[in-house]
This record gives sequence, structure tokens and C-alpha cells, in this order.
Amino acid sequence: ASSVIPGISLQEVADYFLVEATDLDNFAAAMGLRSSSSLVFGCDALCAKSVEYLQHGRGWLIPPESGQICTHWHNHSCMALEPASFTFMGKLAEAMDISGANNMDDREPVVEKKEELSKNVGNSNGTPDMRYSPLQLALAVANLFQVFPSPPLSSASLLEGKPPDFGDEVTIDDRSHWQEIVPLSESWIGSALSEVPRNLHLVKIIMGRDDNSTIREIRKILLGMQRTLGEVKIRTGEATLCQTHSDMLAYVTQFTEVDGTFRHGEQDGERYVIRVCPQFMGEDFIEDPTYRYGTLVHEASHHWGTKDNEFQGGSPYGLMQSLLMAKGDPVKASRNADNFMWLVYFLNLCSSKENVVVPTTDTEGPCKLQLKHEDNKVKVRIQCTAQARGVTLNFMDKDKVYLAGEKKFGTLQADDVTRGEWSALGSFSLAVGTRVHVFYESGCNIWEALAIVEKKPTTAHAVKPVTPSKMLHSLADASRDPNRLPESGIWVPVDIGAE
Repeated sequence: ASSVIPGISLQEVADYFLVEATDLDNFAAAMGLRSSSSLVFGCDALCAKSVEYLQHGRGWLIPPESGQICTHWHNHSCMALEPASFTFMGKLAEAMDISGANNMDDREPVVEKKEELSKNVGNSNGTPDMRYSPLQLALAVANLFQVFPSPPLSSASLLEGKPPDFGDEVTIDDRSHWQEIVPLSESWIGSALSEVPRNLHLVKIIMGRDDNSTIREIRKILLGMQRTLGEVKIRTGEATLCQTHSDMLAYVTQFTEVDGTFRHGEQDGERYVIRVCPQFMGEDFIEDPTYRYGTLVHEASHHWGTKDNEFQGGSPYGLMQSLLMAKGDPVKASRNADNFMWLVYFLNLCSSKENVVVPTTDTEGPCKLQLKHEDNKVKVRIQCTAQARGVTLNFMDKDKVYLAGEKKFGTLQADDVTRGEWSALGSFSLAVGTRVHVFYESGCNIWEALAIVEKKPTTAHAVKPVTPSKMLHSLADASRDPNRLPESGIWVPVDIGAE
């Protein structure tokens, strides 16, 4: 039996990419399509017209396979391919653990530098408008159908130069890293964008709302982030700024009106500039997918007005903080850079059924927590029946004041329960009454376990109580989402004392 090819209209293209009428007409003319917005034609025809225009009209190079990015061309032949299909983007997310990408305890990858422009404040809410040339929209359409063209080898024009562009100070060796990282990061955002309509429940958990206005604004920023990485220029960060903030990895300079309204990020011509500090190029960061992609996605959002503002006195970084912000202040969450990083991550991760587990109960998660007195310390350990990502441990006193910086353990593999295997998280000097929290994600569900330190038992062989974890959110199943708030509350660094 023959398969039915879905139809699509130019208006649907405009709605998906948020294209203005003039830009849509120019695109239709360049593609040789009738400009009627209601005219329906096959999706394959739209893709074919876009690719034909790029290849024969603009001289772009087309990889031999869909779902692949060519990272090295020689005499118009592709010498090296990297997978970039939507399926692969899900696998890329599975292999990552971005819980440490913005770790408030030991590094702050993003610091904004604002400059005032004028007193003339327009009617914009601060997010730049999306405008498309026929070339830009043809590329966007081709990428949507998982075709990833490369610019002409001899091109010297701005938008047809091989992305990314570089400042003269960026070394040849460093450039080779970025030429791999940037296209994959761009595809990662594009894959997430395609999943938004099917995952409004997930969007609401990360952003706080899923009404039409919010979804449109989120999609606008995601499209902008994709545009940023498609037309990015990597430059070395200013020495004084990178040295003053010794843990900074990268940043975007933002330009604002005198009242704080965002206007645009730093640009060189039409290129979007992301500045990278020297430490980001060290092996600990540049070779780690967590930082390669998570940090770059976070940075790209700053070109579209996102912030890193505190929430109720707490840090704007981390999954727990992002969830609390979405629940307590959806407007701020929809303008917070880390919320967008987590959104892109989970839209990719949870789009693959292989990564989704529907639990049988909301009160018995895959990991359980146990506190054990050893000498004068308390040993904290967990036992997991499945892989747990983003495992985070923190402590609070009985008044819910944080006692020490949170501990991040990344991804922990399942323990062999039949052999009585446990994963030790460390031994700590904890007073009676201390609240011990473990927070993690598994199977696209977010869990938390809470145990309270009790007096040391008088008998050596007393049974150590085990605390199950409770589900906070199900990212993939709206019907199973208990929508709980983390019991550990807002992370407020000012309250952190010595361990």
C-alpha cells in the first residue's frame, strides 16, 4: 500500500516559524511557489523546493544522507559525517547529565554585562522580532525535515560563511572543537522545538504555563536560539572579566534600555557573539557533553532576552530551582536561561520512548535513601533499581536553613539489589534533626527522598530505616503527575554555612 504524504500550507510554515507576511511572500517567490497562504502542497515538495534552492540557487552543499551533518568537505565531497537526526538528539540527551552545567557552588558559567542604549523604549516586550531572508527560511525548512546543508566552500558572504565564525584571537585548535559543537547544538534546539506541540505538559512543568501566549513566546525564543547558533561568532572573553570571575565559562553581553528593557545581545555585523573564557577550553569542560552543549544552549538564549536573576533570594541555576521558579513565578521562569536549557534537554530526552518509564506508584521511586551512623558521622547512601540522573544531595536544619553546599553526583547506574549493593554519597557530621534530601530524575520522572537524622541507636544491630522517594513530576505522563513541590524549598546561598 502506498503511504500518504501529509500536506502543508505556507500559512502553516509561517505559524511554525513565526514568519511575517512580507518574509513569507519573499520565500514563496524564491522557491517558485504560489504565494497564497492557503494553498496546500506535499511536505516532500516543500522540502525538495527548499533544498533545490539552497543547492542550485545558492551553491550550498547537501550531505549524502538526511539526519547527518557533514563536518568536513573536500572538493564538494563529504569526508566526515556526524549524526544529527531527532532520534540521535534524544540519545545525545540520554548520554548527558546537565545537572552540573551551571553549578552555583563552584562555577557560574553565565554573567551578563549590560549597557544602556537610550531613553526611547518601544512597545516590544524585550524579545527581538524574528525576520527571515529566503535563505534563512529555506535552511530552517530543510533542517525541520532533518536535512542539514553546509554553506559554499568558497563563500565570503556573512550568512554563507561556515558556521561558526571566529574572532582572530580564537586558535585553530579551538576552532575545530566549535565547528563540531555548534551545528549539533543548533540541531539539538531544533529537535526540541519540534517536540513542543506534543509535550505541552512538560513545557508547563519547566516553564509554569502552557497557554497559547506563553507557548508562542517560548517557541519564539527557541527559534531565536537556533538562529543564534546558526549565525554565531565565537570570541574570547575579556581578560579582566574572565579573571575577575575565575569560574566563568562563557557569557553574552546584553544591551538594554535605561529602564532595563532588553534590546539585543552583542553582535558583530549580523553574527551573534558568544564570548568564551579560557577555562572552557580545558579538557574538563570542552570534552564533556554536559558543558559542550548545555552551556552553549544556555548562552544562546541570552541573545533573546533571558536572564540569570535570583528567585526569592536563591540562585537561578539548577533543575530544582527551575522547577520552583516555574511553580512560584511562571513569568520569571519563561525568561530564565536555565529553564530553557532544561526544557531543551528534557524535550529531547523524553521524546524517545526508550527513556520513559511509567511508574506503578508515585510514592515508591526507583531509589531509596538510608542514613547510617558510623563513628561520629552519618553515612548517606542510596539504592537504585534503575539509572538515576542529576543525583543531588543537600542538607537543611530543622528550620529549613541550608547547612552546606549541595553535592552533585551526576548519573548513577542501577545497583545490584540482589547482592545488597548500595551507592555511598558520603559521610558527614550531621546534628540530630538535620534534613537530608536526595533529588534525581529517572525515566523522565523527577523524584525526591527526605530523611531526618535521628539519635544514634543504642544497639549496634538496630535496623536502619529506609526512606522511599516520592514523585514530584512525571514529565512524560500528564495523568500521573502529582505536581508536588520539592520539600527542600528554595536554595538560598546566603544561608549556606560551613559543612
